[in-house]
Amino acid sequence: MHDARWIGPLKRAAMALALVAALGKGAPAEEPPPLRVGMAPNYPPLAFKKDGHLQGIEVDFAKRLGGALNRKIEIIDSKGDKSIVTTPNVFQSNGVIHVVDTVLLPG
Repeated sequence: MHDARWIGPLKRAAMALALVAALGKGAPAEEPPPLRVGMAPNYPPLAFKKDGHLQGIEVDFAKRLGGALNRKIEIIDSKGDKSIVTTPNVFQSNGVIHVVDTVLLPG
């Protein structure tokens, strides 16, 4: 048996939530700043440089985290060099690549 005194308030709450959900898609929000991730690229397999590119488990995790949060990733190595992932998770026939705006060279 239902308690009739809750039916009215629950209907009003459901209609209010539906209205908020429908109207919540207003002007697009300002793009958040890139997520800055610092790492020392001298600990393989966690983070290392190969052919001038940062690679490793930490790099892959940072890129996937940026994709999950819908934010660009800025990877900064311990020397202060930085690279921004401009296009994450580009699926290719031989795997997944991430497009970056610069190449970090070993010092």
